Amino acid sequence: MSSAESTAVDIYASALQSDVDAAAMLNVDRSDADDLFKGDRGDMPLATRKLLAHLKRGPFLSGRRQPQMWTILLASEEHIRQHLNNEMLQLVIDYDQELAMVRQVVTEHSDVPVLLRRQKLTFIDSVMLLQLRERVLAASVEGEPAVITREDLFEYMRPFQKHVADDVKFRKRCNAAVDRLVVASVLLPLRGSEDRFEVSPILRMIFGAEEVEAVSRAYAAMAADAQAVKEPMFEDDGDAPQGQD
Repeated sequence: MSSAESTAVDIYASALQSDVDAAAMLNVDRSDADDLFKGDRGDMPLATRKLLAHLKRGPFLSGRRQPQMWTILLASEEHIRQHLNNEMLQLVIDYDQELAMVRQVVTEHSDVPVLLRRQKLTFIDSVMLLQLRERVLAASVEGEPAVITREDLFEYMRPFQKHVADDVKFRKRCNAAVDRLVVASVLLPLRGSEDRFEVSPILRMIFGAEEVEAVSRAYAAMAADAQAVKEPMFEDDGDAPQGQD
């Protein structure tokens, strides 16, 4: 065999091996998978699939409240990340607080599909969230859970009440906002009380320092300027908690 023919054979053999390697990569290992229905080609056990569904459904996973799911997450973290990245989603974990959540990937590509539903926040929701995040940060320094009452939140919103003549209407709006934050698992009702809550530490992950600073400046200006905040910001946005859009 000539040198040229030998080289050609080597190249052909290398190409064949590349095809074999590529096929092997596409052949997903299902040794640990559960066959849950006819034609099931999933490569995860049922418990891991439930974990993924929980993360995507949101708003977050708490190791303290869901210890079994937290254990599964840590054991299969890399696999979970790969699966989410394939759907243009990102896993965010706070190992110290044992919290995990899923975010939409931010990319320069404009045609990336958006899978996660987003919660629309009213003005009053946003102001309350800023106060709640401050409580979480202060409590974390002391190593204690952040606890707040419904009345605490009413008092925090007082600077804006001057834009709503009716005190009953003002409290109604505040109550509706609190109820929405309960549904979103930002406020966790304490046992035996309807008006005392633990503030979820997930707020530290949702709002970054830069976002908080920017929004805080805007709302501080609104509170100081009688013309900046008009009553329409407190218009009835529904008494019942709203779901995600």
